[in-house]
Amino acid sequence: MVFTGEATVSDKGTISYNILGELQVEGLTASEIAELIRKELINRKLLTQPTVTVVVKTYRSQSTTVLGEVRTPGKYYLQGPDRLIDVIAAAGGLTSVAGDITIHR
Repeated sequence: MVFTGEATVSDKGTISYNILGELQVEGLTASEIAELIRKELINRKLLTQPTVTVVVKTYRSQSTTVLGEVRTPGKYYLQGPDRLIDVIAAAGGLTSVAGDITIHR
């Protein structure tokens, strides 16, 4: 029997796994998460010898906020070595009335 699924780590550092519910994974590596899921499956007597693999599809470790004359202002999560132009593009680009860009760090 094979179970597959995708999960996103919430702002609280948890994932919701289909048959186990919410699991705290903040600060854990992919292999540590796999071991946590494996142990939970055994402890809850759902499987006796599960093999669990966790693969990270995308990272959302840092965020930035884009305000002003962009189509969709808000908080955007960086997906790696994003550049300013990448984040502005994710926000839908500049509106027709956009002026100068100011960067605050």
